[in-house]
Amino acid sequence: MNTNIFNIDYGKLVKLLLPTMLRKPLMVAWLNALVWPVQQLYSSFKKNRKADLYRLKITPQVVYLQRLLNDRYDVALRRIKIIDSIYHDPLYIFTKAENKPLWVKMKSENVPQWLWLKSETSLDPADFTIQIPSDINYQLPELQGIIDSYKLAGKTYSIQTI
Repeated sequence: MNTNIFNIDYGKLVKLLLPTMLRKPLMVAWLNALVWPVQQLYSSFKKNRKADLYRLKITPQVVYLQRLLNDRYDVALRRIKIIDSIYHDPLYIFTKAENKPLWVKMKSENVPQWLWLKSETSLDPADFTIQIPSDINYQLPELQGIIDSYKLAGKTYSIQTI
């Protein structure tokens, strides 16, 4: 789409639409004064259009969501990061009464058994984590509102201050 249709110079338009015999400085100034409210509306329209085009560029993809948060809260250094949550299959340890022994491998067997924290297993409720440096000022409800409006439905997140 040609975006030049949104570029209107009202000062020039007034002069072009005015007949040549009426193009006196007083007449042009008077018509520019009449057109001034339209210029103000046009200016607010262009600002709103620019903001809408920016909002339409943001998608739930990580790079765009990260760009949005950095544009909003950390323009200069861009330190806000979005990372995927770490998922590992949990290793269950049973009690003697359950009669399901877990054989822990020996160090010489070179097959380690890892015991994961609850936050590192698939039991973690967050799908992604947003890491925000501690020196960035933000209001939590505002940040959550921004993230909720752009994230995919059904995805959960956690905010971590680093």
